[in-house]
Amino acid sequence: MKDKIINLSIGESIDWKFGLTTREVYRISKNKFEINETCGIWITAIVTKKQMNDLFNGSLSIRELKWN
Repeated sequence: MKDKIINLSIGESIDWKFGLTTREVYRISKNKFEINETCGIWITAIVTKKQMNDLFNGSLSIRELKWN
């Protein structure tokens, strides 16, 4: 799944099952992604490519992201 997300084209999105929740990941630009969570309420986090890689390798928790 990591390669599919990291290699998304700008403007593409994919569903990402992370833990018990499925989130939508949308490629905003070469270096930015939008993660949308719609479980209960709709919240969004904008992350860089490095942060996305950190989420995959476990050095960043999804709970540490700034959700709006």
